[in-house]
Amino acid sequence: MSDLSPIIYVVDDDEVMRRTVKRLFKSLGYEAEVFGSAREFLATKLPDRVSCLVSDMRMPEMSGLALQEE
Repeated sequence: MSDLSPIIYVVDDDEVMRRTVKRLFKSLGYEAEVFGSAREFLATKLPDRVSCLVSDMRMPEMSGLALQEE
């Protein structure tokens, strides 16, 4: 995929869910990057490109709703 193509960020504390959702998006032709926590996602320098965030709502430390507020 080119640097101009959209990327989907998946944030979920469940490793199996992360792998499954990443495989699903990749099978549909999308680039997906996964993170094990909201803090991990927020600490990452993200490229300046079109993106979408898919997040678990119930995670330890920071919920998906709190992540969206950040």
